[in-house]
Amino acid sequence: MMPIILLICAFILVYMCLYYKVNIKTVFILKIITSFCFVAMGFITYFKSEANNSNYPVLIIAGLISGFFGDIALGLRRVKPKRKNEYFILGIILFFSGHIFYVVAFLSYAAYKLYWYFIVGIIITIVIIITMKLIGVKSNKSKYFNYLYVSLLSLIVAITFLNMAHAFTQINIILAIGAILFMISDLLLYFIYFGETSVTKSKVIKMINIVTYYIAQMLFALSIYYL
Repeated sequence: MMPIILLICAFILVYMCLYYKVNIKTVFILKIITSFCFVAMGFITYFKSEANNSNYPVLIIAGLISGFFGDIALGLRRVKPKRKNEYFILGIILFFSGHIFYVVAFLSYAAYKLYWYFIVGIIITIVIIITMKLIGVKSNKSKYFNYLYVSLLSLIVAITFLNMAHAFTQINIILAIGAILFMISDLLLYFIYFGETSVTKSKVIKMINIVTYYIAQMLFALSIYYL
């Protein structure tokens, strides 16, 4: 697995280094290649895993594929700015679908009663929404959809961390780290789209967003191997 992980890390590094140095179409191609890597990793870990009869790998791969097409949609938003709103909505729908696949997958190994995950998820959601308001992030007309998106994201974190608290196993640690990086990535993207920041800070935030996002997706794909 290590050569595959190193190869994906190399693609992420190249993508980061060239993001603001080459034209938009080249960045788009690099994004497709880099995102395809975590989908490929999902399939590789699936065939190497001994738990092929479980629904978990299928759900994770479905989430990875949704993320892949979501990345394409958001990439097209920059390539074809005249239709950026349509591509943005499509991208969000695809990511939202991916989150649902992840939630169902993680809940398939639930260690507690379902209501505990929802209670912790609601608490995390409230904290995030209040924090975003305090730092001046405004989503205006799309705020209710964003709240729903944040709720689903918070549920992913709640499930993985409660499962890790119950059993400190390799797969639970991988998923908990992946979930928190996934949340950081999405919240940074939320900040980029709806926050008010300078160009320089926006570039730094984007780089952190790229790193956290791809590592999170890699960890979700890798979790299949440790079933």
